[in-house]
Amino acid sequence: MKVFGDKITMSIIVKCRFWFVVLASFLFWYLLLCFCNYNSTTTKGSITFKFENLIEPIPFYENDTLFGTQTEDINNILIRTENGDKPSSDFHIVNNGLKGIDHILEPDNRLAPSASEVHSKENIELDTKPINDTTRERESNEDSDSCAGRYVYIHNLPRRFNQDLLKNCASLSNWTNMCEFTSNSGFGPPLSNPGKVYSNRGWHTTNQFSLEVIFHNRMKQYECLTNDTSLASAFFVPYYAGLDVARYLWGYNISMRDSDSLGLVKWLRQKPEWRKMSGRDHFLVAGRITWDFRRLSDEEFDWGNKFLFLPESKNMTVLTIESSPWHNNDFAIPYPTYFHPLKEVEVFQWQNRMRRQRRPFLFSFAGGQRPNIRDSIRGEVIEQCRASRKKCKLLECRDGSNKCQKPEFVMKMFQSSVFCLQPPGDSSTRRSAFDSILAGCIPVFFHPGSAYIQYLWHLPKSFTNYSVFIPDIDVKKRKVSIEKTLLQIPKQKVAEMREEVIRLIPKVVYAGSKLKNLDDAFDISVKGVVERVSRIKREMEEGKDSSLDYAEEVSWKYNFFGTVEDHEWDRYFEKTYPSSFAPHVIGSSSSSSSSSSFLELSRSSRPGAPFSVRISANGHNFPTATRDDLVQGPSCIFVGPIETASKETLEALYRQARDSYYSGKPLIVDDMFDRVELKLRWYGSKSVVKYPRCSLRRQSTYADAEVDLSQVFTLASIWVLFLAIGSSACVVPIIYNIGLAYQGAYNSGMPHINHVPALEFLATVNGVLFLVFGSLIGYPIASASVKVLRGLWRNDLVALKGACPNCGEEVFAFVKSDKSNDTPHRADCHVCESLLEFRTKVEKSDCRLGRKWVYGRIYLVSRRNRRRWL
Repeated sequence: MKVFGDKITMSIIVKCRFWFVVLASFLFWYLLLCFCNYNSTTTKGSITFKFENLIEPIPFYENDTLFGTQTEDINNILIRTENGDKPSSDFHIVNNGLKGIDHILEPDNRLAPSASEVHSKENIELDTKPINDTTRERESNEDSDSCAGRYVYIHNLPRRFNQDLLKNCASLSNWTNMCEFTSNSGFGPPLSNPGKVYSNRGWHTTNQFSLEVIFHNRMKQYECLTNDTSLASAFFVPYYAGLDVARYLWGYNISMRDSDSLGLVKWLRQKPEWRKMSGRDHFLVAGRITWDFRRLSDEEFDWGNKFLFLPESKNMTVLTIESSPWHNNDFAIPYPTYFHPLKEVEVFQWQNRMRRQRRPFLFSFAGGQRPNIRDSIRGEVIEQCRASRKKCKLLECRDGSNKCQKPEFVMKMFQSSVFCLQPPGDSSTRRSAFDSILAGCIPVFFHPGSAYIQYLWHLPKSFTNYSVFIPDIDVKKRKVSIEKTLLQIPKQKVAEMREEVIRLIPKVVYAGSKLKNLDDAFDISVKGVVERVSRIKREMEEGKDSSLDYAEEVSWKYNFFGTVEDHEWDRYFEKTYPSSFAPHVIGSSSSSSSSSSFLELSRSSRPGAPFSVRISANGHNFPTATRDDLVQGPSCIFVGPIETASKETLEALYRQARDSYYSGKPLIVDDMFDRVELKLRWYGSKSVVKYPRCSLRRQSTYADAEVDLSQVFTLASIWVLFLAIGSSACVVPIIYNIGLAYQGAYNSGMPHINHVPALEFLATVNGVLFLVFGSLIGYPIASASVKVLRGLWRNDLVALKGACPNCGEEVFAFVKSDKSNDTPHRADCHVCESLLEFRTKVEKSDCRLGRKWVYGRIYLVSRRNRRRWL
């Protein structure tokens, strides 16, 4: 990129040259004075110093007293009874941080090659060739057919249900690059381990919604696969339901959301394997929460698709990361974690490490508040954590903070905590619960739907052995203290619970390959499916149907307790529907021609329902909007004011507003669109359009420009150097004169030193001249430097860079963004010589120090009687 001149940069260069000449003259004079002074003070025989017996040695006394401050050891936690101060039990947590972690694994950071790892885009494609069972059947015969009753047949689906989704991975999410997460058999790229938070092998950047890819690749390694449908006990359908629906959850109509799921069941109905049991021996994995597949109506604004409400899906066994408590055809299996061991020894070593792990914090919480969700207790949980100070570690997920998205921060916090709080978020379950188990941290649940009634195959029913349950209503009404509740647990009980949690680690991880003597989450899931299918077959042969023994709405109770009698947990699962949603206005904007208002449909008390749905409706007066009015406006995601909205929320709104504008039906007014775009640029979002386009307001082509931090830093570095020189020019003469004064006082008390009045007078004159010239030269330099640096900090002077609207070459210029610059800044492109106009726009600062955020646009200015062609 070639830097082209402009008025501001030229003025800076001229000023720099002037001050360089002045500074050089000053330095020359200063060196001349110092040389003369040196010659005068070193004349032979003029001044004689005699140090013999002049000064007696000064004794040096060392302070033999050690002073220190007493710090309270917060980790020696003493549990006391409510009736007195007598301790009921001792509960100590040793606090030495995370230092001294034993490195028990091999130093090789590379992953061992295996069939479960794929490192190229081509290998992401799934094998569609028929499976050769010759070897497996021969091994089964030699082992007395150990696969009897466990054979699984994998359907060879059309590519659009799985392979094409991975090939078009860039379209799977509006704001996340799923190509990275679907690589490496769904595990994602390996995690770096600079802080030694993880073990040396098996850790990956795994997305919580990549379970379908992980499960499918593990199914291809299943030891009891068969091509003989007569031997198969179950039939696996490798349909990536979660990846499919995720493409259309925001801003698409219901026909798009339902198209592939309807096509799948149509394809299955035509297969003879389906007609055998009407699909009751079929199973698949849907890697999202169940509510994404249970749309309750055919209204455009309703959430998700209706895959799990299809008659064919009700016959299948569907594995999800969160199941419905009121239906018996979906079963919850663990969220994918970051740990995918290849060998059993990796699991054992990690378990031993978690047993020895030092845990200085009593409890911790990682997450953000949910003010828009009714009955959410996250605000109260965060408040109690802050009040507990050093006993609770808080990793609060806010806008602009990305620590929650980095596994090393989350896992390090969980590893240093005894208990990990798991309040419901957007839905009842959390991936964080399995991350805490992986870290050996005892989970604390506030809703039975967060784990107990969900993961029946993977977690023990005796939930008090591995977790703590605190009713959410008690936290909401501030009837309970989380800290006091946890402190009341005896030390021995805590140790037993932690050991149980550590024993659960193999059951909640998805290994990179089959573990020899351990069953991981995949093995347990397949075993659960095969047993369920076998039970259904037996009941069909006997003419029974156990699902008729209870109402489907209480299936959660029957599956967990084996009974449908009244229980204290009934209030958690009172079934409500979106008909109880109450719309209310959360924001509005208006223009001369139209007005736009945003409605929010708050989530009902139904566990796991979508946390919010926003509707933008035009031309309606609220809050008297009816249900019919809501259908007329396009659906979008919008939470709170633009200034505090998250990056993901604004990206979703930006895309829908842009698409609506192109379709001729603007969703929001221009001013609000500009504010959304400006905020996204502040976030550094790549969703904002960068290419040159036409401005209808100015009737000219323009391109977006942003601050060039490298140029700002370079300019700031130069002026910091000038500031140092100017400050030195002011300070050094002062120090010099102070030194002369002390030297004169010292010499006056030394009769043996010869005094030369002429030299003393010359030194005094030099000091005065030095001070005067230093002030005259140094103060203007320092003052100008401070002014420029202040302007750079406040972005009053910014270096804008962007593409030339005419030729596309990158250009930059220093532009004033403060109000002192009334005239637009213009300069020529150094390639096509087009006249460009730089304009800036200032974003209101959130910083108390007065810093602003600036972005700009580069307009192509037409010249009269001159046309340029590319």
